[in-house]
Amino acid sequence: MSNQNTKGKFIVIEGGDGAGKSTLIKRIRELYPDSALVCTREPGGSPFAEEIRRLSLESPESKGASSKTQFGLVWAARHDHMTKLIVPALSAGKHVLCDRFDSSTYAYQICGQADPDLRELFWTIRDIYLGDHKPDLYVFLDIDLHESARRTAGRPGENHFDTAPLDFKGRVRAGYPEFFTELGRRTNTPVVTINTNGLAPDAVAREFVKTIRPFFGEPKGE
Repeated sequence: MSNQNTKGKFIVIEGGDGAGKSTLIKRIRELYPDSALVCTREPGGSPFAEEIRRLSLESPESKGASSKTQFGLVWAARHDHMTKLIVPALSAGKHVLCDRFDSSTYAYQICGQADPDLRELFWTIRDIYLGDHKPDLYVFLDIDLHESARRTAGRPGENHFDTAPLDFKGRVRAGYPEFFTELGRRTNTPVVTINTNGLAPDAVAREFVKTIRPFFGEPKGE
């Protein structure tokens, strides 16, 4: 799967809480047991970015942080993540699968935290920070709000975004298609949506493999 002379592919997996992003990535690791596949997450992914993640999500003060504060933190974490992990991996010909990326920043800070003034700044920073290493594909695992709540009820490790009211989560969910629509207006980056409502994890994985087969080839794991 690795080719030192060819840049790897950068694929982002997005979706609401409980949509199965982490479960899917675990399954893809099994189906493609290749060290050339790098799986990572956001916020986080590099040691310093993980520190920013803890500050953004777990600090007692983080619940009251403004949209602009969170926006700045997550972009700082992303730049470090890109510099330390993603860009080196892609440059070495490795493929990168990322659990959440810039689309979550748009959905959470601009839409969820209701700060439309950040829209143009978002796209400007995106161009500067990501440069020639923007994602090659977004896969959105869609899930309705009630199914999301059912799947995540009692889940350990909740942060202040997980426990936010339903209207906030509704704005976040609406933020993803808004991001993808604007992305389509500005770029030709493909976006694939998988409706996960009522789908078992293996069924989601099968749909995902159909999407990534042109990039990764046939799965080798069981």
